[in-house]
Amino acid sequence: MARVPPFRSRPLKLSRALRLAALLALLAGCKSFDYLGHGVEGRDVQLIALYGSDRIDTAQLDKITIKGFSINDFNNPTVQRFISGYQTYGRDNLLETLGRAHVYLPFIFEAFKEKGVPADLAYLPIIESSFNARAVSYMSATGLWQFMYGTGRMYGLDGNYWYDDRMDPRRSTVAAAYMFKWLFQTFDNWLLALAAYNSGPGTVAAAIQKTGSSNYWELCRQNALPRETREYVPKFIAATFIAKNPEKYGFPPFDPSKDPRIKTYTVEDATDLGIIAQCSGVPLEQLQLLNPALRQWATPPMLQYPVHLPEAAYDRFAANYRKIPPEDRVTFRRYLVRMGDNLTAIAARYGIPVNPIAQINRFKNQHFIQAGESIIIPIRGLDNARQMDARLSAMAGSNAAPKRGTYTFLHEVEDGESLYEIALRYGVEIFDLFEWNELTSKTDIMKGKLLVLKKSTAPAPRRTAPPAP
Repeated sequence: MARVPPFRSRPLKLSRALRLAALLALLAGCKSFDYLGHGVEGRDVQLIALYGSDRIDTAQLDKITIKGFSINDFNNPTVQRFISGYQTYGRDNLLETLGRAHVYLPFIFEAFKEKGVPADLAYLPIIESSFNARAVSYMSATGLWQFMYGTGRMYGLDGNYWYDDRMDPRRSTVAAAYMFKWLFQTFDNWLLALAAYNSGPGTVAAAIQKTGSSNYWELCRQNALPRETREYVPKFIAATFIAKNPEKYGFPPFDPSKDPRIKTYTVEDATDLGIIAQCSGVPLEQLQLLNPALRQWATPPMLQYPVHLPEAAYDRFAANYRKIPPEDRVTFRRYLVRMGDNLTAIAARYGIPVNPIAQINRFKNQHFIQAGESIIIPIRGLDNARQMDARLSAMAGSNAAPKRGTYTFLHEVEDGESLYEIALRYGVEIFDLFEWNELTSKTDIMKGKLLVLKKSTAPAPRRTAPPAP
């Protein structure tokens, strides 16, 4: 079982020796690295070396009872400076932020209450992301709570081409609650926990070690923390003061408990968001706002996925959705792999990345596909699929709509191969190779170049060709 990391008095940085020790422990089957039974692939060795696991044991954190916290206990000149800033040059931005907050705050309060986290921390996204679930910082911190990829994985937030849990307000809120509990257990002080949320526990631990003080304000007075962290906590306190007492500070009334009335419907497999919009009568833009973790035009394939809908549209969606055959809920095309094909070229043909094709076809090795096998190509929406069909039909060597009786395929030029050898190998005229590929006598035929070939029957190439005359 993974251990909750103890308090650390030094920055959390891996030395070369520690990395080597971690790898040696992996090879030796050290018990503290108990994940070995599940394999190394996809695990973060650096996090394992630091914590004994690359996932925080949330079950252990659930057992922890932490002290309450209310920002009403604090008053500070820096806090007052930020309050004045929000009342003047920052007013418009704060108004916009609070306008988005009511969508998320009800379930954040509920999740924090369930996990035993102080309710005032629910206002932290004001300064983290402006309550924008799709916010991405210049350091690639993402979502309401601005999780980095590695930190998010520690708290159970995953993602791929189709979705990013860091952008899922509900899942990321639970992860944030666990992170707050871990930080409070580490520092036994909410202000230090907040500082560590901003700059990392190693930075705060190093400041405590350097000054001998565990008082946040004293660490700020001695400039022991980065400037951003020295301003982070006062800025949060100021924003929370205003959010809890808007009229006192000249802002319009704000009711954070207003429930947007959302219901969740779990779809069984990949479903086009356009289909969901049609079935529910909810505009596509609103669906994307309610489901910000979805990165593409559809829910993930081969995965049950919860779709959030306005409560008023739920029954209509459920009734209409059940009438649609599963194969019509997302648009796919089947592609017959030809000799010489590779996944990169196929993906480029259809204008989509390689990863979704590999994922939906469950390829273990993206670099190995077999001629003759049929693979599924996900296409964004029926209109796009029709346009794609028309475009591919017009292309030379199209596999989407080949001429009747004609077998079209690709050949990847090997090192030292000539056009004569290729033509002889497949039993075609060299002049046809020039025409099919728009070649001239000055065109260089380099290794790796893909050439279009056509035959009336499937090719059966010989392994060798006689030397050119």
